[in-house]
Amino acid sequence: YEGRKQVTGPLGVVLLREAFDDVVLKSPQKAEWQSKVQIWQEVRYNSKSFPNVKSPNRGKRRACQFVVVVPSKKKPYEVPFYSRVKGSGMCGGR
Repeated sequence: YEGRKQVTGPLGVVLLREAFDDVVLKSPQKAEWQSKVQIWQEVRYNSKSFPNVKSPNRGKRRACQFVVVVPSKKKPYEVPFYSRVKGSGMCGGR
């Protein structure tokens, strides 16, 4: 990324989603792609939203407080894994 595009929000997430949309929306197999692809989301953990999930907080940094969820209309969301692995240098690991 060379800084030529004005991006509002988390740079990596925004650019990755724009690239994905460009590929899928311009593809001749658009309908097939859309029926097979599921986009998961990284969200900050809180016990009210995820009552059946143990807190992922393994460090003091904000980045250590996220889980990956499968977005859906039903709640609580399915949480397939934590965003940072145990032992991550960012989250207190060695």
